[in-house]
This record gives sequence, structure tokens and C-alpha cells, in this order.
Amino acid sequence: MPLVALVAFVLILPALGVALVKPSVVGTTARASKENVRSVGYSIYYTLVNVGSTAGPLLASWAQEHGIVEKRISHRRVERVPHVLRCAAAVQGTAPRR
Repeated sequence: MPLVALVAFVLILPALGVALVKPSVVGTTARASKENVRSVGYSIYYTLVNVGSTAGPLLASWAQEHGIVEKRISHRRVERVPHVLRCAAAVQGTAPRR
């Protein structure tokens, strides 16, 4: 898989998750709760979102430090990133000046 496609996939994945999950949670909370406790349901949902967004990077950092996550991107691929970005900018007509 080319690096550009991988980066695009990684950036689109969280957007799709939010686009698919949030309407379901909001709709389920609205249907399953009475008017007087509906705000509690929403606050629980948003609290869990905040806890997950805080714990996720911490857990990923811990997993990487303890060798649970292997480094799969080689140095050659990382060195190609600036070249790929320059090529993409040249195609768009906005090549960066040196």
C-alpha cells in the first residue's frame, strides 16, 4: 500500500467513525430516555468520549514503549515522505520554494 493511501485511510477512518457512531448514540439516547434525564445520557456519552480521547494516546504510548507495537515503517519510507509531498505540491502547482 503506498504511503499516501495509508495516510489518507488513517485520516478518513476517525471521520467515518464519528459520522457513523454519533448519530446512532444521539438517536438511541433520545429514544431510550425520558425528557428529564436525557441530558444525563448525553453528558455520560461525552464524558466517555473525553476519557477515551485522553486514554487512547497514553495507552498507545505505553504499548509502544513496552514493545507491544512493532515499528513497521522502515526508514526508507519515512525518508520518502518529503519527496512525496513535494511531488503532490508540484502537481497542484504550489511547489514550495527552497
